[in-house]
Amino acid sequence: MAGRRGISRARAVGGSGERRRAVRAGTLLLCAALAACVSAGFAALAWLGVNVREIRATREAEIRAARVVELTQARETEIFREWTRFAEALDAIPPEDFSEASVRAAASRAGAALPVKALADALPPSAGTPAELGEKFSAFRADGDYFLMRRGGGNGGAQGVVLSADALFRAFEAESRERLARTENAVMRVVPVAEARGFGVVRGLPGAKLEFDLAPRPHAESVAAERAVLLALAGAAAMLAAIFALAVRVFLLSEKRRLFASSVSHELKTPLAELRLCAETAHERCGDPAVRGELDRMRRSASELSDIVENLLLFSRMRSGKFRVPAAEISVDAFFRRVSDRIAERLFAADMDVIFDVEPAARERRLFVNEETLGRVLFNLADNAAKHARRDDGDNLVAFRARVAGRRLFIDVADEGPGIPPEVRARLFTPFAGGSASRGLGLGLAISARAARAFGGRLSLLKSDSAGTTFRLELPLLSK
Repeated sequence: MAGRRGISRARAVGGSGERRRAVRAGTLLLCAALAACVSAGFAALAWLGVNVREIRATREAEIRAARVVELTQARETEIFREWTRFAEALDAIPPEDFSEASVRAAASRAGAALPVKALADALPPSAGTPAELGEKFSAFRADGDYFLMRRGGGNGGAQGVVLSADALFRAFEAESRERLARTENAVMRVVPVAEARGFGVVRGLPGAKLEFDLAPRPHAESVAAERAVLLALAGAAAMLAAIFALAVRVFLLSEKRRLFASSVSHELKTPLAELRLCAETAHERCGDPAVRGELDRMRRSASELSDIVENLLLFSRMRSGKFRVPAAEISVDAFFRRVSDRIAERLFAADMDVIFDVEPAARERRLFVNEETLGRVLFNLADNAAKHARRDDGDNLVAFRARVAGRRLFIDVADEGPGIPPEVRARLFTPFAGGSASRGLGLGLAISARAARAFGGRLSLLKSDSAGTTFRLELPLLSK
């Protein structure tokens, strides 16, 4: 009995030790699992924090771009109407009564506080002859001034007014300064440009373009997202709940961005396409040269706005992770034939020349890309050259040269412009970084670089100096 009790007691002691060892092993596993969960939770929170901030920055950039478009269109229309009222008031003055007093009275009746520099009874040498003028006042720019002139005066001469371009620009800025600062937290500038038409160029004032500097405004959804991240990091006890809340918040922000892109597509893209089509149809049917010119300007402006909207939509898809485009095989020669017309049209509109030089060894080599997206990359490079590389005293040639090196295709896009300032080169491919300096949204090069990476290639700045700028697009080729 004693022996059996000893054996039983030994077994009990042994069983108790095994249970303790099992409990210790289970506790260690549970601690390891909890540690892994906590580490994963902190890693997820860190990732969500970065992602939410990125979404916030993108959302604010998209809103800023929409505000620029809205403010530009509204203020350009106001200036155009004021300028038109002033010209119509001058038209009402009989030629024999045209004087400084009658001009001031006409400006007062039109409600236009425009800085008239002097009266003019002759055209500047670069503006043509009085016989080319009409009975109504028309505007043109010469020698840094704006002239509103008509045929009249003695001996078949001309009569009109001269306005300093700089003083006129400052007057327009002063009219908008207080209202924009109070309601939009924005500042408007009127700057001289070489283009007579385009987005932001004031109708009736060739060479005057509107720019806006917008101060950031907080938006409820982005501020709430950032606060959610900070609260989650501070509340370690509510780790899982914070992760869930942030995930829901990120999803809602992504949905808002997707809805924003859809809204842009519906509210801007489709009406712009209809506007451009109507302008083209009316241009073909209209016989009045003046009206045809306005219709052609309308078509070009609609086309430029469509390009801006396309870039915004493409950028939104890239930032949301939904940039998936179908790719297909296409020869290098066929690709250049399909995209060359649109590129040439854009450069010709900017009074620039273009050449396409594809070496024989590259023509039949094949790419695996999306033709439309890659075409937009080259178009964005051409558009960049049209905006920044045109010289008044140069040939203004943009060259697209393609050559093969092994299994890579190199497309060099070279212009003869003044080059890119060194302080701009470091952020050349950063979204919206060049918007203010380039009088645009600063998206073209950023989109092009991301699209090139999506096809396994790379877009880089090869050189930039006073003799011109060269970008290089490198793409993989399929095996022969």
